[in-house]
Amino acid sequence: MMLAWLVTSPRLRGEVGSRTSGCRVRGELLPHLRAPCSREQAPHPGPLPAGGARRYSAHALRQCLRTFAAVSNLLLALGCAVPAAAQPGAGTTLRFVPHADLAILDPYLTGTYITRNYGYMVYDTLFAMDSALKPQPQMVDKWQVSDDKLTYTFTLRDGLKFHDGQPVQPADAVASLKCWGKRNDAYGQSLLTAAAAIEAVGDKELRIALKTPFPVLEALATLTAPTPFILPERLAQTDAFTQISEAIGSGPFKFIKEEWKPGHKVVYVKNLDYVPRNEPPSWASGGKVAKVERVEWLYIPEATTAAQALSAGEVDYWENVPSGYAPARARDAAIEVRSNSGISEPCGSTS
Repeated sequence: MMLAWLVTSPRLRGEVGSRTSGCRVRGELLPHLRAPCSREQAPHPGPLPAGGARRYSAHALRQCLRTFAAVSNLLLALGCAVPAAAQPGAGTTLRFVPHADLAILDPYLTGTYITRNYGYMVYDTLFAMDSALKPQPQMVDKWQVSDDKLTYTFTLRDGLKFHDGQPVQPADAVASLKCWGKRNDAYGQSLLTAAAAIEAVGDKELRIALKTPFPVLEALATLTAPTPFILPERLAQTDAFTQISEAIGSGPFKFIKEEWKPGHKVVYVKNLDYVPRNEPPSWASGGKVAKVERVEWLYIPEATTAAQALSAGEVDYWENVPSGYAPARARDAAIEVRSNSGISEPCGSTS
């Protein structure tokens, strides 16, 4: 799975991941994203342990290691070096063969990795996990936590803007968290149960008031799917179980619906209004600096056809290479094959 923005983050390149291979032509390999299990559904940490927030946080992180490994690519479409055919500069295009076809645009409706990866291209999150599995601010500039750990107040960054030109407001974040919370059974539903209020307080701030302690930052930074992406309020107010068909986010790339061909092609273009954070990228967190002007996901389900396209230079990166195809690709001087390892028992992966 490719959590796609196109930014540079060396830590996301194969330090932890399933033992699947990726190929790219004439350039650095974009991080390889692979669902950690044979099924597309993202794993989740399970119910809240009786021990409370601290135990829940550790519990969730341990069980989400595979999720982080799979997301390492996903969070690197933006920060890694790109193929020579798509070197940074005006008019450059990265042509990517994903592991699955993008069929659902609603980032809250499904737990499939392909929709989550699309989500990281188009949307942004309030917090995000770094390479040490610690929540870091993403859309948030600063925040305060009360002494009793029951009130969290967040101030949004300046310059946040949706793809339709509207500024990101606290009300957008509030509506998004409430909609996401109804669908995410790893953190979201538990957060809504623990919260006395999730509300906007002024033009730049939102507040989460809790009835009982809860790992709020871990929830806002979770990589489980559905992921707490921030949508415009008007979209997030859609009934939680009615599919959202409009793709308007504030992330580093814009989804071009007019060029979307389900079963074949997904197109993104660089969001010129996106303001990256100043910190270096680290897993899902940090500055997401787009290195190319355009990204095309070209779904090629037949491995022989994908291999031929890669060898012919018709695509730049093949995400999940079947093991039987890797040796021949590795012998091609114009192609680099990398295998990501580091997670024990990588379900459904190839080596």
